[in-house]
Amino acid sequence: MKGASNPLNRPYSEPVPFVHGDDGQGNIDLDPPKTQALDGTPAAEANILNDPEAADLVFSATWPVTMVGLDVTHQVNMRNNINGIFVHDSSAIAFLLDRSLFETSKWPVKVNISDGVGRGKTWPSIGNTDQEGNNALLPWRGRPKVNVCIGVNGDKVIKLLLDQ
Repeated sequence: MKGASNPLNRPYSEPVPFVHGDDGQGNIDLDPPKTQALDGTPAAEANILNDPEAADLVFSATWPVTMVGLDVTHQVNMRNNINGIFVHDSSAIAFLLDRSLFETSKWPVKVNISDGVGRGKTWPSIGNTDQEGNNALLPWRGRPKVNVCIGVNGDKVIKLLLDQ
């Protein structure tokens, strides 16, 4: 709608957990999304892949957004083995219930919205994105820093979720 304000830039003070993102693992064993002829991708997590433009907007929001990525949710396993049940979406809820179970860092995040093999890949920038003269960092310049989960106590998250 022309002239409409971006609702993602309105003030909001509560943390917003966002599932997911990835560290390069992606979801490679998925059925294709209904809107695209893709068989999943090793670069992108399925929720991001289905609408990378929307995900990129979320990561540019001025709210306190937290990314709970696959690299973290793969550490939350109900059977504690390769054939176990990974607790992806519930891990974001667990973050809201007890943030002490998660380790986070703050980085600006971009989502690859171009067509091709990297579509939907989340790219946190762990360097100084505001340094002048480095054009490679332009896509991250001026973006808000997002809480990115980088670690989790998976056993305690499982216990927390089962106790609810």
